[in-house]
Amino acid sequence: SYGQLAEWIRARKLENVEVVVNAVKSMQEVYAGAHVTLAPFRSHENTKSLPNSLIESLACGRPIVCSPVVGFGRDVHGSNAGLVVPPTGEALAVALDDITSRWRRMSEAAIEFAAQHFSHEKFVERHHELYSSLNGV
Repeated sequence: SYGQLAEWIRARKLENVEVVVNAVKSMQEVYAGAHVTLAPFRSHENTKSLPNSLIESLACGRPIVCSPVVGFGRDVHGSNAGLVVPPTGEALAVALDDITSRWRRMSEAAIEFAAQHFSHEKFVERHHELYSSLNGV
């Protein structure tokens, strides 16, 4: 798939796009080198409602910009931890400008959102509730 992606980038003359393929020891280091994570998915068929990369981004204090097909996008948007926009170049550019102007507040909101919804405690609590309901306990 990298070959196809590289061809699309060349054909579209996207000189400002860089694809980096490598193995990393820590995703925290990857997110530390970014200001935001983009997820302009176009289809529900190939999109998880809770993509791990977006949860990790939030936990690392990186706001997200996603399209409406991301299941928890509205909640993230409502908490000021990211934005939901149509998957168009213009909408993404406007969203990035918006985040740039208030990045620190959105970064803090991203960490808070992740801690509130995806902490270890919440994970255990939700699984306990699920298993209890299945067992009739």
